[in-house]
Amino acid sequence: MISVILPVYNTAQYLPRCLDAVRAQSFSDLEILCIDDGSTDGSEKILDAAAEDDSRIRVVHFPENRGVPAARNAAIDLARGEWIYFMDSDDWIDPDYIGAMFSHARKTGQDIVINANYVFEYDDPGKSHPGKHDFVKEDQDAYYSPRIVQAAFFPVVWARLYRRSFLLECGVRFPALRGGVEDNYFVGLTELLQEKSYIFHGPAYHYYQRAGSLVRTPGNSFRLIQNARLFYDELLARGISTQGVRLLFIMPDIAFKSEEEYQFARQFFLDAQDAIRSDVKLYPPAVLFLLEIILSCPDLASYQERCKPNFCVAYIREYRKGILHGQ
Repeated sequence: MISVILPVYNTAQYLPRCLDAVRAQSFSDLEILCIDDGSTDGSEKILDAAAEDDSRIRVVHFPENRGVPAARNAAIDLARGEWIYFMDSDDWIDPDYIGAMFSHARKTGQDIVINANYVFEYDDPGKSHPGKHDFVKEDQDAYYSPRIVQAAFFPVVWARLYRRSFLLECGVRFPALRGGVEDNYFVGLTELLQEKSYIFHGPAYHYYQRAGSLVRTPGNSFRLIQNARLFYDELLARGISTQGVRLLFIMPDIAFKSEEEYQFARQFFLDAQDAIRSDVKLYPPAVLFLLEIILSCPDLASYQERCKPNFCVAYIREYRKGILHGQ
């Protein structure tokens, strides 16, 4: 009934915990589709051994590393389940997690359902804490506008269960962007293709915060702008209004390695500035500050001069001057 898609690349240290959590789900009608993305640390052997022990596990080995987007896209086409659930191989889930997803999907008839409960997990348990979204009604399952969810709810695929036929019909795939930023495009676009979004509060997903993970890869700040460009262009191509849509998520360590990267970002802001300014409430002040700086600096040299020594310091400096939002 459900295909759990699990891209794996050199996570041997955490993979058994993840596999054990999936195999122990109270809802057992699963295909556990593992895409070994060219692992070299023994992950591939762990997967093959698990497949020998559990007939629900299918393993596909890529001869070389192709990245999470390629692994997930291949799995969408290979999946046999009516539903698709994406998971990361260093995370784990509560025993009733997938069952709760499926129950709410059947009850609502939605093509996508969202579980609002997740926990940021650290090696130091004292640092672990639940995720929180102010717009979600506390402990109350409810329907929301897809635009509200796209703009405000954590843009990750592992909080969502997808009807596979819906993904095939709408033709949405993960963009070829490495570094863990591809979720923003996929989640945002699929969300906006619904008439309404449904969020429930179920068992928890445990999101492990480890050093060296994809989302902490240097250069991700620029990849987020690349993602925004693809997302913006796809909305225009599909005739989807940008009104109420959050076009850009950025990290505070925004940096550009070359003039080419800077000009790419500047062109995006030039093209999308009207859409961003029409809905400034959707964006944190740092995004609006970045917009104004880039539009006022024609090249990388002038941007770096304005942002000495970096964007974070420049933002704090201007914020303290009280020029942002009239503060």
